Amino acid sequence: MSDALALRVEAHQLTTRDKTKIHAVLYRPFDHQQRAVLIAPAIGFKQSFYQHYANYLAEQGFLVLTIDYRGIGASLQRRLWGYEANLGDWGGQDMQAAITWLKRHYPTHQLTVVGHSIAAMLLGLAQSNTSVDAFLGIAPPHVYWGNWSRRKKAMLLAFWYGLVPISTIAMGYFPAPIFKLGERLPKGVALDWARAGRNPQALRGVYADSEYHHFDTFTGVMLCYSFDDDSLAPRKSVANLLSLYPNAQSKHHQHIMPADVKQTKIGHHGFFHPRMRHSLWSQTTSWLMNPQAPTVEQVVPDTLSANLETNEFPV
Repeated sequence: MSDALALRVEAHQLTTRDKTKIHAVLYRPFDHQQRAVLIAPAIGFKQSFYQHYANYLAEQGFLVLTIDYRGIGASLQRRLWGYEANLGDWGGQDMQAAITWLKRHYPTHQLTVVGHSIAAMLLGLAQSNTSVDAFLGIAPPHVYWGNWSRRKKAMLLAFWYGLVPISTIAMGYFPAPIFKLGERLPKGVALDWARAGRNPQALRGVYADSEYHHFDTFTGVMLCYSFDDDSLAPRKSVANLLSLYPNAQSKHHQHIMPADVKQTKIGHHGFFHPRMRHSLWSQTTSWLMNPQAPTVEQVVPDTLSANLETNEFPV
């Protein structure tokens, strides 16, 4: 499909298992191809950030759902002070609800989750990940501080042990806009994020003994992209993210230099800019059509060196 008018954009409210309402948007082509995509946001990002990519995929014939996690964007119905939410809720309730909704309404569709950044770990908290056929990770870091270069480890330690917990506890939420890290975060979400950054197994370790530990049940295909100018998700951290899913059918990692796609920069968020329409968007669309195709080499975690570029923090 190339006619952008041949699709419908619908707002939905999904009800999670704990009866929380989260806001979702469905991009529904009139002639979709038995393929559904859930776009799961990075920490602190609204679903509206992904609307251009979602619209593009729908133009290609994919049924696409985007969501706002609880406490973010249209899913925040009250002030953040005292708002109860954590990353277990984001993965085990909100992502869980989105996957379940898609499978209930479109049971015969192949389902792929496109996860930006931390969404790659939230998949392991959703019991319904057994219904997911494939996962496409866009700049998805294993956030443990040890995955960064030697000169950045001190900054990451200060971030995870000091800045995030101290500012979050003091204010009752994490003031992410001050640090140019997206939307303000609920207190529990920010504290979980910091715990993951301090844990060698990241969120897998944080939720190891909880009802939300489902990393071992995902058996789909995985492809993760890292970008050479992205210090929020350096190459080593993306390669090691794959180790959190030991039973995935196959694991692939593609590292992109901006010059490879005729760009001067991509960074942590640039993949979702419309300028990628004829390069990375087109490339990922081909993979989404057939995730089983051997398009890239399989990656063994821990074999790639850390990216030494400088910038800020993993999200």
